[in-house]
Amino acid sequence: MQNADQRGDINVLPQQISANPPMTATSAATDLPGKPYPLSSQKSLASHATAENQSGEAAVHPSPSEDKLLPKQQDSEFPPDTGINPYLTMQKSPCIHLTRAGGLRLSNTIQAHDMAVSGLAIHPRKKIVATVSDDNKWKMWAIPSGEAVMTGEGHTDWISGCCFHPDGTKLATSSGDTTVKIWDFSKAKCTQTFTDHSHAVWGVSWHTCGDFIASCSLDHSAKIWDLNSIRCRTTLRGHADSVNSVSFLPFSNTLVSSSADKTVSLWDARTGLCVQTFYGHMHSCNDATFNLKGDTIASCDAYGIVKFWNIATSSIRLSVDVGPHPANKVAFDPTGVLLAVACNDGSIKMVEVNTGKVTTLTGHEDAVQTIAFDQSGEYLLSGGSDATKKWVAHDGHKSTEMLKFANLESDQSILEKESSKSIEEMKRLDRIEPSTTPTITRKRSSSSRRRTSSTSTINLVDTIAGRQLANTRIKHFIVKNFRKKECNKFVKGRNWKNDPSDINRCTCGRVESWHESEHMPESSVISEEKWDSKFHTVPKPTDAYGEIEFFSNSHQRIERAKFIRVKDDTDPSMLLRLLQDYWGLRKPNLVISVTGGAQKFKLVPKLREVFRRGLMKAAQSTGAYIISGGSHSGVMKYVGQAVRDSSLIRAGDGGEGLVAIGIATWGTVQGKHDLVDPEGSFPVRYRAQFRSGDIGAPLDPNHTHFILVDDGTIGRFGAEIGLRSKLEQTISEQRMNTFLSAGTSGFRIPVVCVVLEGGPNTMATVHAAIEQNTPGVVVADSGRAANILAYAYHHTYAVTERNINNEEIENHYIIPEFEDEVVDRIYEEFNWTKEKNEPACMKCLRQVKQCLQKKSMLTIYHAEDGDLDAAILEALMKANPSSQKTQLNLALTWDKMDIARDRIFCGKKWKSKDLEPAMMTALIDNRVEFVKLFVEHGLAMNEFLTKKRLEELYNSFPKYCLFRTFLNDYNYRRSNNSSKNEQPSLYIVGKLISNLIGGRFSNPYASYEEEYFDQTAAAKDEADCDVQVYDSDSSDEDDDKSDNREFDDPYQHVFLWAILRNRPEMAFYLWQKVRNPIAASLVAYTLFDRMAISAESVATSDVATDLFQTAREFEELSIGVMNECYNMNEENAMLLLTKVLPRWGDTTCLALADNSHSETFIAHRCCQALLNNLWNGNMEGETQSFFVTFATVFPVLLLCTNYVRFRPHIDRIHKSGNRNVRQQKPEEQLNSTDIELVAAEMVDQEVSDSPEQEVQPTIVNRTSSSKKQLCNFKRIPAFYKSPRTKFTVNSISFFGFILLYAYMILCDFRSPYPGVAEYILIVWTFSLFTEEVRQLVQSEAETFSEKLSNYLSDLWNIADVVALCFIITAIILRFIEGTREAGRLIYCLGFIIYCLRVLQIYSVSIHFGPLLVMIKKMVSDLVFFVIILGVFLIAYGVSSHAILHPNSPFNITIIQKVFYIPYFNIYGELFLAEIQ
Repeated sequence: MQNADQRGDINVLPQQISANPPMTATSAATDLPGKPYPLSSQKSLASHATAENQSGEAAVHPSPSEDKLLPKQQDSEFPPDTGINPYLTMQKSPCIHLTRAGGLRLSNTIQAHDMAVSGLAIHPRKKIVATVSDDNKWKMWAIPSGEAVMTGEGHTDWISGCCFHPDGTKLATSSGDTTVKIWDFSKAKCTQTFTDHSHAVWGVSWHTCGDFIASCSLDHSAKIWDLNSIRCRTTLRGHADSVNSVSFLPFSNTLVSSSADKTVSLWDARTGLCVQTFYGHMHSCNDATFNLKGDTIASCDAYGIVKFWNIATSSIRLSVDVGPHPANKVAFDPTGVLLAVACNDGSIKMVEVNTGKVTTLTGHEDAVQTIAFDQSGEYLLSGGSDATKKWVAHDGHKSTEMLKFANLESDQSILEKESSKSIEEMKRLDRIEPSTTPTITRKRSSSSRRRTSSTSTINLVDTIAGRQLANTRIKHFIVKNFRKKECNKFVKGRNWKNDPSDINRCTCGRVESWHESEHMPESSVISEEKWDSKFHTVPKPTDAYGEIEFFSNSHQRIERAKFIRVKDDTDPSMLLRLLQDYWGLRKPNLVISVTGGAQKFKLVPKLREVFRRGLMKAAQSTGAYIISGGSHSGVMKYVGQAVRDSSLIRAGDGGEGLVAIGIATWGTVQGKHDLVDPEGSFPVRYRAQFRSGDIGAPLDPNHTHFILVDDGTIGRFGAEIGLRSKLEQTISEQRMNTFLSAGTSGFRIPVVCVVLEGGPNTMATVHAAIEQNTPGVVVADSGRAANILAYAYHHTYAVTERNINNEEIENHYIIPEFEDEVVDRIYEEFNWTKEKNEPACMKCLRQVKQCLQKKSMLTIYHAEDGDLDAAILEALMKANPSSQKTQLNLALTWDKMDIARDRIFCGKKWKSKDLEPAMMTALIDNRVEFVKLFVEHGLAMNEFLTKKRLEELYNSFPKYCLFRTFLNDYNYRRSNNSSKNEQPSLYIVGKLISNLIGGRFSNPYASYEEEYFDQTAAAKDEADCDVQVYDSDSSDEDDDKSDNREFDDPYQHVFLWAILRNRPEMAFYLWQKVRNPIAASLVAYTLFDRMAISAESVATSDVATDLFQTAREFEELSIGVMNECYNMNEENAMLLLTKVLPRWGDTTCLALADNSHSETFIAHRCCQALLNNLWNGNMEGETQSFFVTFATVFPVLLLCTNYVRFRPHIDRIHKSGNRNVRQQKPEEQLNSTDIELVAAEMVDQEVSDSPEQEVQPTIVNRTSSSKKQLCNFKRIPAFYKSPRTKFTVNSISFFGFILLYAYMILCDFRSPYPGVAEYILIVWTFSLFTEEVRQLVQSEAETFSEKLSNYLSDLWNIADVVALCFIITAIILRFIEGTREAGRLIYCLGFIIYCLRVLQIYSVSIHFGPLLVMIKKMVSDLVFFVIILGVFLIAYGVSSHAILHPNSPFNITIIQKVFYIPYFNIYGELFLAEIQ
């Protein structure tokens, strides 16, 4: 931050200064009605007033308070929020012009700046408006006359916003140079410059007291500046993206901000804390503002959605859609009944706040960037990218000057009248140079600066060194391979005999002096020779290349596009290499060549919208190149608008924008001389604005790349046609990026020609395209050439003929009766006459006929036919009727499932091998419906899925995804030297899956371990060698041999891939195909749950929420299947839970549910029944715990009583079916021992690949004759093998340990040596210690750190460790004479912990368990109440003790009394001190 070191200048325009008296302190103070707002620095408005010089010249004198401002370093104080807003008393009832359509009209238009107007502010006391622009200047104008008052310079980059000081004596501006400047009119200079922002600053807002100013920036923050101490008082942090606007609520310390993170936030300026955040926008928020009452906030976003927020309830009052174009700015009128919205389509939307009714104001030719009402509501001012400032007035205004002003549209002389309000006179000072402090020129966001995530912009900006290196590489390639053309012979113009003015102008378009002075020192005039570009030009190194930086769209973005000037016979392959290798364009899947009218023409709104949406959709879904003429006129302008809108939408979603390549004639580009730089321009600033007197049109700012074709002429169109056709042909010869082309010559990139309007040259272009078998889509009703082709298309008849190869072909001809009508239409559409243009008309007619002979190459599109992208696909289909693979590739690329099903697969048989490449593409592109279609039509998954293909699927993961995060973390833990970009092998993927699932889930790809380590060792050996030999043939053979190995269940492996790829729909379809749906759904639940937990820290909350929701859906699927199985056959359902599944990590469904903590699944009745059976073992489940406990202590009871009942002995019978098993009677049900035995026998059972040979689960059947009671001598072993008995023994043992422990510390703590009880306790403690060590060592984790982490994750294990530490410490201390008593004390602490350990035993009880869970939750909630209670206790205790016992000496009893006495006072012990 700097003070006055970085300065600017203010230039007062004396010829515009009126002779009105200056503003005095008295008048300034009385401008506001009601109670004035308190100024924190106690400065009166009089100190800011200016005086008039005695000489009558404009004089500005520094105020004394301002002179003292600079050295003052004391912070200002925020005023209390008790000030009354005096503007509320000025509110009137809504004017009629605000409540009826047509009540507002355009009153005046000013060409305010050379570039786009980015912001405006209205003076709080005078009818003056300040404007800021991309030309780095701010200006002030009188309202309504439009007279210029003053201008200011000093910013080094575009200015984004401005705001007047509350008393009107200063102006604050924000800029893309990362600074905020304060301009003092009394000193006529910049007095302060704040530079703490690290990125472009979007806007500023003054606090009403005048001592603070807020600013917002691309650096994700807003700042509040103190003008007294000249520093940043507070930084408002909380937004996750660019903060696009900030605004103070008048006469309050509250301000509102809007951000590209789609939120609107309220802040307290005193604390810098966010007090409320409003969620609801789905796109970047561009602006937010208060109404005058301060009870409503209006906000707008990049999709044209306007929302009204109720501040009191934090809810949405109203939501209005004024899109689809972005909304840039919103402004309330003074009454608060109307909201004006500045839109990107050049219109202003007026929204009635109460009803949501929308009316539209037009007048701007480009995007409206800023808007504001004056204080009275009489004028609505707006500024836009067309560099104009407009204001709108209502028809009902009755003042004299307004009546005159209302006639501006009919009498422009009214502009000369003087305004009725005075403008403060100011003197013009000497120019003060701006600071020479270096500033970095910053590029705006890749989309609208108020729409686009700044994160993506920062990621795209490389380091300076990296960009210089890349630019040097591009420059070297361009200088070496590309040339321009220049005329080297002067040939008089063709019409010089008829037009003498052409005698000194060459046919190339340049004057004779140009040839003589620079390029033809020995020129020879050739009068009769015909000028030809091939013979009368010479190639020279190109002198125009690099990057264009468009700056015509102020608040949208500074567009950047790459460009190059080349000669018309340049090798197209070199251009393609430049596009893809040096400019970094991806290989397209489609080329859309748009041709049509080059001059301005009007398109009906419906057709324009359909064309824009269809072009966007077609290019986005295919990753296409859009090729057009590249100029900012005609059809190219419509293409640019479609590209712009697509870029805004996709940038907001984090996606890539479209690629639009403009191929234009160099000689017809306006402003082409700005692009010339032999060293290359990186970048060059270019204004996309029409220049009067120049031939041609400027470049369109929305195209991404430009190829400017030079044939040596200027002012002549059509030089690019030949090179454009060759380039399109060269691109089409490439092969598409698709698995459909794997192992074959591949599919050529299709090219389609889209025709919109157009003239004779367009007709010739379409004819050439059809002759090259390039399909064309003609947009009917767009005008001229398109209308001619559409009419002729619908009036043809077909004739079957034979070609030179004696093959039957179908040709189409115009019906003879309509041929004359076609001719008449040609004359009419092209505005030709028969006398002058008959040869041209006949040529055009021949072209139409030849196009129609290949009628299948033409598709006529009407706006009523649906989307344009469907018509483009239809044209490509018609052009390739015999190639099913090509049609399948097109349908798959465009995701047109209905076309594939109805046209490609209908009645046709496909081989499984032919569908495999398409299946690979469908899986990677997430085409679920196509995957279903391929499987239904015979794709053999066992043949499709090979090891190589599965690895390709895992290698297709994007660079930044959860799977890559897991993989990088695993590689880092495994080896610090592992590369983060290492391609995953199946073995590593399996290890990753087993780690995510946890438990004893084994690696599903463990069989590839040896191969993985062999490859790793080979890679290390190759890294150590300087020469690497690669034999592609041999490696392919090896891959083919290894790929012959099939997976047991291919759907399972693709299912796991879909889960890790986060493809829920694909995973759900594949889940229906796997062989064990319960295990599959539990694995899916586990993986999605683990991914959701990780996404909470590395991704957005929306991603984590979606993953949690998907996990719950798969959990519900597992429960649903389990329910069906249990209803069908209970015994087999239980077997499903305990059966070991080799395909699913050698684990069981029950273990999977336990690892995933799926409490809902475990709570299922089947799981509960199984767990009860396993828990009781051979005992009957109805056996009471009392008898089990007695039998455990006195086993003789098992022999002589039947209180403990056992299940009968069983005979196991193997069945081979599941569904045909007869229903067993209740008395024939399986017991838990049977299930355990059967499950144990099935652990090592191999499962066949085919379903027919699969060994079905063994079920157990018992008849009444097979019932046999256990012998007496078998009862005791069976009883003690039961888990229930084991638990009872452990519980009795633990209670015995507690009793022994209590006896020892109460009665047998002997000195100096332990007694018998203590020795027994020491031995018992050692056994407990060994048990804890066993649990730690036998943990399922691999490394010791993971084992320790898993062990300590259990709270009871931590309690055991602490208790053992206490006991061991006590044992050591009790043998030392001086610490024996301390040892006894520590013994007691260990006893307390072991007593609490009893709660774990009670937790398994059906009665005690729920109560303990309730207590646990209640205690966690009680902690917060205790904290609150402690606050009151401290407050009362300290105060009461200080009053009753003043000046007490400090000791420990004071702290005790502060807490002790107030606590017992709560229970009524008011005289506790006297009792003590």
